[in-house]
Amino acid sequence: MPETNRSSPDFLKSLNSFAREKHDTFWLATRFLEREARIRALCVLCLDGEFFRVVSTVNEEIVAQIRLQWWRDEMDKLLNGEPEQLTLPAQALAYLLSKDAELKPALLDLINAYDDVASGQPGRYAESLFTLLFLVNGASSAEADRFSLLSGPVFQSANSGGLKTEAVRPLADSLTTVPDAVWPFLSLFEFTRDWSRKRKPGAIERRWRMLASFLGGEGRLQKKLLQLCD
Repeated sequence: MPETNRSSPDFLKSLNSFAREKHDTFWLATRFLEREARIRALCVLCLDGEFFRVVSTVNEEIVAQIRLQWWRDEMDKLLNGEPEQLTLPAQALAYLLSKDAELKPALLDLINAYDDVASGQPGRYAESLFTLLFLVNGASSAEADRFSLLSGPVFQSANSGGLKTEAVRPLADSLTTVPDAVWPFLSLFEFTRDWSRKRKPGAIERRWRMLASFLGGEGRLQKKLLQLCD
C-alpha cells in the first residue's frame, strides 16, 4: 500500500492547521504527544472533521449514508494496495492505515457512529473518537476500551448541555493510575464545566489551563471532577 510521505512539511502543516481551526481543544492535547503519535492523532481529527462535514452539510439521511459508505470502501481499496485520493482527509486515512492496518475496526466504529448521527439515533460518537485517539498514542486495546467508555459519556453529555453527573464519578474514580498513552486526552476534562455551560475560554486561557491540567496530574483533575458531582 502506498505510504503518504510522513516527512512532508506540507502534509503535517495542513493537518495541524485543520485541527487547530476545527478541533482547537483536542489540538492542544496533541501538543503533548511524540511526533509520530501526534501526526496520527492529527489524522484522526482530520477524518473526524470530514465525517462531521458529511453529516452536517446534507439534509437527507440517505445522502449522508452514501457519502460515509465511500469512506468504508476507500479503506478497503487502500488496504488492497490502491492509490489514495489527493484530498487531505483521504491522505490522513492512508497514512493511518499504512502505519497500522489494525486501526480499521476503530475507524469503522467512528464512521458507524456518524451514521447514527445522520439518522438521529443515540450513538457512541465520543467513545469512538476517544478510542482512536488513545490507540494512536500507543494505548492497548483494553486501555482504550476502558477509558473511552468512561470518558465518552461525560464528553458527549457535557457538550450536549446536559452533563450527566452520574457518568462523571466513574471517570473521576478511575483517575488513580492512568496510562501515559491516555493521559494527554483525559487532561481535556479540565474543560468539562466549560463544555456544559457552553463557555469557550479564550486561546491563552485554554493553553494555560491545558498545561496546568496535564502537568497537575490525575489527583488535580479528579478533585475538579468530583466537585461537579456535589
